[in-house]
Amino acid sequence: MENTQRKGIPETRKWNQMDSNILVNIFEKLLLSDLLLGVSHVCREWRMAASQTRFFVAGTQLNLLCVDCLSSKETTIYFNLLRMAMKSTTNLDRLQFSEDAMLPEDVILAIAQRSTSLKSLYLPQTSPNHFSPSILAKILPFWKNLLSFEAATFRDTSVDCIRLIGNHCKKLTHLGLYGIIQKPEAQAIVTCFPEIQSLDIRTSFFSETALDTILDGAKNLKKLNLMHAICGDERDMNKFTTNVLKARAAKNLKREVGDKLDSLEKFMYCGGKMCRRCSWFYMEETDDLFLQHQ
Repeated sequence: MENTQRKGIPETRKWNQMDSNILVNIFEKLLLSDLLLGVSHVCREWRMAASQTRFFVAGTQLNLLCVDCLSSKETTIYFNLLRMAMKSTTNLDRLQFSEDAMLPEDVILAIAQRSTSLKSLYLPQTSPNHFSPSILAKILPFWKNLLSFEAATFRDTSVDCIRLIGNHCKKLTHLGLYGIIQKPEAQAIVTCFPEIQSLDIRTSFFSETALDTILDGAKNLKKLNLMHAICGDERDMNKFTTNVLKARAAKNLKREVGDKLDSLEKFMYCGGKMCRRCSWFYMEETDDLFLQHQ
């Protein structure tokens, strides 16, 4: 009789034996903090399921913007799960890097190895070591198919970064650089990207000499974006004070430089005093205001 009753009782299963697809569907509905600080610590099977949640969109897009909102403990767990996820993912065709968080070098390398078909990329640089020349030298060989590359650059490493990009990304038609653009950077751009068609240096500080070098050397350039950029004298730019900088973008450029800009298919610059974003530049006591924006 006892044996008969036992046969009628459904066999119980352990939590770690749940179907992984069901777990993923459940975990996708949880808060990210619950996923990182809760379920990922239950067992290896739940951790594997958690690693397939929140990282990829449509299976081929990786979005890391949420890292900016995580605590240090959550960030460490997040990267551990990401390491697991990268082992099983297919080739990625879109990446969105964190603006503020520092990614471990092995994570960056794993991402690069799995995104060889990438066509467009923006790399933020929150510190000189985030995407330094040494890291770029390791990851750029995987991105030879890039057509568009944009990066925030640092003054001490910008020329080296431009050369590395040029050495590995031969198919580029669009380049975006946001930082300090002086004559060394301009010479590197025209040397490394002779076929460049679109250049974006918005929100950058650039010298008129650098701009002249680009317009003379980039023979195939059709589009130039100088939105919210500041133009200054090559020597005075080193001082970083607004009283020695010219107005903005194309306002006070030499006539011969302006004539070259007129020949472009598309040239974009802001309205100076009329620009809501740049109006602070024209206010009184601009030296102090400028320092507040650094």
